[in-house]
Amino acid sequence: MSVMIAGYHQHVAPIKSFAPFGRVLYAITATGINAVIIPADHILWSEQIADAALWLGQPETGKQPKKQLWILGDFSTKAEAELQALGWELHPDGQTQLLR
Repeated sequence: MSVMIAGYHQHVAPIKSFAPFGRVLYAITATGINAVIIPADHILWSEQIADAALWLGQPETGKQPKKQLWILGDFSTKAEAELQALGWELHPDGQTQLLR
């Protein structure tokens, strides 16, 4: 996970800080993007994923944050549709950008 986060910082956007999210951290970029970067092979839509996606999407300042989810694998069709409907920018196969 730390290698993926370092790759994000180097190749995508500078990370300003981190915030706790369950057993992982999410990155907050200098421009205010909330980026969840995890080494998952496949994301299925579930109650746990729905709760997490909603919690991270809650605006702290009244302004809806831009949200990104980076994983090594892919998303189920249902997970992709539901996450995008909640405003998430999805990045499957993230190693192509993060692990160069």
